[in-house]
Order: sequence, then C-alpha cells, then structure tokens
Amino acid sequence: MPMSIRLLLVVTCLLVLVICARADFAYELGINRGHIGNLYLDSTDIEDSYLTEQASLRYYPISQVEINLSGADTYYSDSPGLSNFLYSGQITYIPTGTDSPLLLYLSRVYDNVQYRGADFEVVDNNNSRWTASLGYKLGSAVNLRAGGRLTATRYPNSDTIDADHEKYELFAGINMSLFNANSFDIEGGVGRIDFVFIDSTVEAIPPPPWSVADSMSEGRLRSYYISPRFSRPLGLKTGLSITYTYRQFTNHDEVIIFGYSTGFLSPWASVFDGSSIMVNLKSYLVRQAIVSAGVGYWDRTYLKSLMGDNHDYPQPKNAPKRRDYFTRLYLSIQRPISFAAGGILEPTVTVDYSHNNSSQETYDYSGTTVSVGETYRR
Repeated sequence: MPMSIRLLLVVTCLLVLVICARADFAYELGINRGHIGNLYLDSTDIEDSYLTEQASLRYYPISQVEINLSGADTYYSDSPGLSNFLYSGQITYIPTGTDSPLLLYLSRVYDNVQYRGADFEVVDNNNSRWTASLGYKLGSAVNLRAGGRLTATRYPNSDTIDADHEKYELFAGINMSLFNANSFDIEGGVGRIDFVFIDSTVEAIPPPPWSVADSMSEGRLRSYYISPRFSRPLGLKTGLSITYTYRQFTNHDEVIIFGYSTGFLSPWASVFDGSSIMVNLKSYLVRQAIVSAGVGYWDRTYLKSLMGDNHDYPQPKNAPKRRDYFTRLYLSIQRPISFAAGGILEPTVTVDYSHNNSSQETYDYSGTTVSVGETYRR
C-alpha cells in the first residue's frame, strides 16, 4: 500500500475517533518540503529533496489522561527507497491535581518506522517506551523531580545482525527560579543498554558465509550523564537558553559492535559519549513573527566497530574508535496566522547548517538543509 494512502487512512481514523468520542480533543495537520545538502551524513556529499505529510490528534477522555496518535509520510525524490512511514501512539496519565505539590507522571509510547525500499527494510524498527516520574514543588521557586525510563528497540527484519536492545534510565533533577526572571535547571542520571556485542576475546571473525552471531555475547553498556540548563529573558521580547550535557560510558572499551558504529541509519548512530553545548535564542522582535536561532557543538566518541570502511574483518582487539567534532547552526522564522473561526496556521522557513570533523575521513562532511512548512493546529 502506498505510504500516502496509509497516511490518509491514519487521518481518517483520527477524525472518526473525534466524531465518535465527543470529548475534548486537538488536532494538527502539516506539510514540509525541503532540500538536504548531505543526505547520508558522510563524505559522499549526496543531495536530495523531500516532502513530509503529517497528522496528529490529541484526545482527552478525562482530564487526567491524554492520548496522542500521529503519522508521518516522508518521500525522497532521488532516493525513493529511503522514503518511510512513521506512526506513533502515546498515552499519558497525570493523576495528581493541579493544586497538589506532588506531580505524578506516567507515560507509554509506541512508534514504528517502515522504509519503502528493500535495501532499507533491515532497519525497519519499532520502539516501546515506558516513563514514570514524580515531581515535588518546594515553595514557589523550586521544583524537584525523579524518575525512570525503559525503552525497548526492535529490528524485526534484521536476521544477520542482532541489533535489538533495551535501555534503562534513572534520572533526578531540580529547577529553580533565580531573581524572578532567570531559570536554572540541572539533571543527572545513570543508564544501561542490554544488547548483543562482539566478544573481545575472539581472535578473529571469519568472513561470510560464516555467521557473525557465533562470535557474539550478551552484555550491558553503562553510562552516566549530567546536564545543566540556564535560561533568561533578554529584554521584553527575546529569550536565551544555554544547555550543557556531559555523558560518559563506564565500560566503553569492553563493547565492540558489528557493522558501522554510526552512519546514516545505524542502530548505534545515537549511542555516543562526550560533551555538548547548545545556545538558543527566541525572539518576537520582528512584527507578527517568531524568530528562533541557535548554535551548538558536540564532541562525540562512538562505540568500537568491527567492520572498517574497507569491509575487512580485523581482530576484535584492533577494532577502531571513532571520534567526531560536530557543529550546527540554524535559523527559523515562523509566522502564526489566527483564524476567527478558530485554529492557527503556522508557515515556517528553516535553514540548518552542519559540519562534522571525524577521526574517520568517511564521516568528514558539511551540509545545509533548507525547509519550508505549514502546520495547522486546532
């Protein structure tokens, strides 16, 4: 079934649910078109254009419960096999009242990504995420929070490489208002990933057709992080926020994965340690427009990977590390338009530039993405 038809079915189901439910709801429809300067995030420097259609519905059967259903269909002009369909569902339950100093938050999320091309079916995936947190208002200026999160990721079409994994996280944080207008937030936590990795005691991996799974073992990757954030207004119509994050693996050298540790659609593309800093500005100085801008810098060290760029099979003890220095700048202009009958249309133009310098030349790249979108909310 074409993805655009599936998206239409999602929209239809959302509207039917709204009509039948007779409860509070909100919905959103959007379309986004753009040109990507570096599609695969590597030195191939391949460009492409894309079109994304999306729809979502937030439904409130009772005041303490929110159900969010959404779907997005993305099509790439020159790489149609990369086109994909994403659907997601989330239910959130907040049983505590607004006047209570305690805030209990429970959430369950499920999302699924399916790619059109047979070459990309191996990275079709789904995620199930459970989150529970408890907050406490300590006076009018201090908020405490603590909680945990479990994420299970599955790759149903990956028969050759077992990339399924579970992630467990515990976190705690505090938010404080300083001198009324300033806000300081700090959060820290620990986590682990249960997954399958290469046994580092293996002398060498035999080339195909031998199964790599014979040399794999079950293990855990542990990490901790800390992330302070400061925000404050700059005048009456501009706000500034600065976020710093530091994450460190505690058993990094013991973990070796098969395949590329990063790359465009690698299961491990988001698993790295290091530090980052992001500075964001949001301004209403331009009449009837919202201007957002930011700059960020990331120092990333990825997991060791057995397969090198030349597709050889080295000894696990010689598996290379990859370290990247990534910079991003973006500028976004949004022009909300309100309608007398209700609803808001938000046209948006965004320019995003990124540059990456890697210890592996394959991943040295720069690229600029320009996108134009319209979103209608009601």
